[in-house]
Amino acid sequence: MTRFALVFVVALLALAGCTGSVVDRSPASPGATTDSTGTTTTTPDPTTAATPSISNESAGERAIAAEKARIRNATADWTGLTDLSFGILRPAEYEIRERNTSGVIVDVTVGYSMSFDCGLSADGAGTRAQYLVTADDVRLVAVEQDVGQSPGEDCGESPTPGHLERPL
Repeated sequence: MTRFALVFVVALLALAGCTGSVVDRSPASPGATTDSTGTTTTTPDPTTAATPSISNESAGERAIAAEKARIRNATADWTGLTDLSFGILRPAEYEIRERNTSGVIVDVTVGYSMSFDCGLSADGAGTRAQYLVTADDVRLVAVEQDVGQSPGEDCGESPTPGHLERPL
């Protein structure tokens, strides 16, 4: 009976693969498996998000804030600009265009109004731009409709054709 038990244990070991080379079956990283040939295969973890953990609302608000700052910077040195305000006649809006591994692509429309010391005003003007929002950064990707041009020192020309008017 002892001889039978010994043959039985050897047969089990052979079937279990314990007689061959030692294979490390511990994964190198989560989702990784190593087969008997030593090839490691990584399976994506279904709980890992393909996009950064930024909410749509946060991404939209950050993109709108960046566009308002871009408008302020673009008009900062305009001679005679006495007032720049946002959202009075045209509210700021955003649309999430795409989420990917780089971040969140956000389209924004920002309405603004401005007044000049010569009496000209631009009411209901707006910009359209696209931003890439990540956890750490907001980057301008494209501008579809930009800020108009300064009317210059004499206010002789309109900063945004069709939007600038002299009071009657």
